[in-house]
Amino acid sequence: MTPLDLTFEKRLSNDGYRLIAGIDEVGRGALAGPIVAAAVILPLELPFHQSLKDSKCVGEKKRESVVRWLIKEIEIKYGLGFSSVEEIEKCNVHKASLLAMRRAVCCLDVEPDLLLIDGIWKLPGIEITSIPIAQGDAKVASIAAASLVAKVNRDLWMTKLGSLYRNYGWDKNKGYGTPSHFAAIKTNGFSPFHRKSFFRKREFFGQYEGYW
Repeated sequence: MTPLDLTFEKRLSNDGYRLIAGIDEVGRGALAGPIVAAAVILPLELPFHQSLKDSKCVGEKKRESVVRWLIKEIEIKYGLGFSSVEEIEKCNVHKASLLAMRRAVCCLDVEPDLLLIDGIWKLPGIEITSIPIAQGDAKVASIAAASLVAKVNRDLWMTKLGSLYRNYGWDKNKGYGTPSHFAAIKTNGFSPFHRKSFFRKREFFGQYEGYW
């Protein structure tokens, strides 16, 4: 995947937008743990970085390196938002994702004048001008940066949870549905951080019926 620059944001800045925040979330498809979202405002003079791209296209160590660079050297403005397993179970993963994104925006220490949101949905309860962008993490630098920040922070969270619940391998699988994770659930049952509703979905029973 080609690294991203701020061409998109600079074009919007010509229309008068100065504080442009990219928004993305991670963890929608995981079997355990929270959804984590980030809102990131990049400086328009941001230096080019070879690994500024969708977090799914960057290895774990490189993601951590890029996020350290963004936070420590560039001193980006960013906010994080979480949706808990209880919220995911109560209101469904889609609404929980939007909730985490809204919380990330609210955690910024400045108010942006434009939101670039990965996906096709605007955020409920936010009056800031918003542009949803399908597959935005592969197209827009600030959304890609948000995906990296969210991914690194969720991975850290899952690794810490994994030190408390050692049987599930969360330091490796980060709560996603790997065969070893399913096997661990079959052996040990659910933890308080598993999304039990996901296991009632037909596709999980069909794909992993041998585990139950």
